[in-house]
Amino acid sequence: MATKEYFRQWAREHREECRESCRCWREQHREYFKQYRIDHQKETAEYWDSIREKQKAYFKIHYKLNRSRYRANGEKRRALLRNKPSEFIDIDQLRKDFKGRCAICGKNVPIGKESIDHIIPIARDGANIYSNVQLTHFACNRRRGAGRIPAQTRLQLV
Repeated sequence: MATKEYFRQWAREHREECRESCRCWREQHREYFKQYRIDHQKETAEYWDSIREKQKAYFKIHYKLNRSRYRANGEKRRALLRNKPSEFIDIDQLRKDFKGRCAICGKNVPIGKESIDHIIPIARDGANIYSNVQLTHFACNRRRGAGRIPAQTRLQLV
């Protein structure tokens, strides 16, 4: 242990000598470094090719299990960019609050076809909080359009 510390101290005190020594060694072993880089890139590419399918399958399952978290992160980011308050909005809780019905058309919203709609859009200085969101069909939310409040769309909210 003492010898390691001694060499570290010596290297700090003789930094230029160490750099020059390393530079000379690298120049003498240039072919070694070139071959090492080629081999390493090949090994790395083979490794990622071998696990690519496993990784895709894992992330597909992870996204399905954590869909509301992915959505929440995007909405939180948009709200924070506009300096608006943001909280985690659980789509399952929103589904319970709205009894599974779309706030625009009033029909049942199937799982996977739902969308979180901001009553006052974030683009119009709305916040990403429970009192400003409602459960809608993805299609109803798209029909309403981005950046429009209900009065501008002539849609009846149920």
